[in-house]
Amino acid sequence: MPLQAALQKRNMAMQQNGCSLSFASEGSFFLHPNIPFVTVNEEIAVMVDKETKLQIAERSLSFETNFCQYCNL
Repeated sequence: MPLQAALQKRNMAMQQNGCSLSFASEGSFFLHPNIPFVTVNEEIAVMVDKETKLQIAERSLSFETNFCQYCNL
């Protein structure tokens, strides 16, 4: 889902501004699939250049996060 959100942001920016080069990012927190009770931070960045038809997507996964699942307990 974060990749689709970043792509949608990128497309909206290109349509609204009429530009040929655009960059967008999206971040999310979720539980690590293999390490119980550990939350990870995922950042997705996408860039497209319509003139050269270049598209780049990058994903970063990190244990460094400000997410606090139990802060309100």
